[in-house]
Amino acid sequence: MNSFLTPVAIVFTSLLITACGGSSSSSSPIEEQSSLQTPVINNDVDGDGINNNEDDFPNDASESKDNDLDGVGDNSDLCPNTEAGEPSNNSGCSAI
Repeated sequence: MNSFLTPVAIVFTSLLITACGGSSSSSSPIEEQSSLQTPVINNDVDGDGINNNEDDFPNDASESKDNDLDGVGDNSDLCPNTEAGEPSNNSGCSAI
């Protein structure tokens, strides 16, 4: 009779641990923490770390935003406050 109860006790203990949020696997706390790291961006054509749908320049790794909407990225925009819709040159300055 003892030979039957031992496997039942092991299965019951394993189920109890799992149901209480424990784990019957052998993963260490370090392995579990690694799953909390920043997710890998798979949709980043230029490799700048900005997802394409949030990147104003998805094919240019040196630029990602154009806050004044003049078509020139903020990193190389010599006139970062050009009014939206105002014609601008390649430096981001007013062409008027």
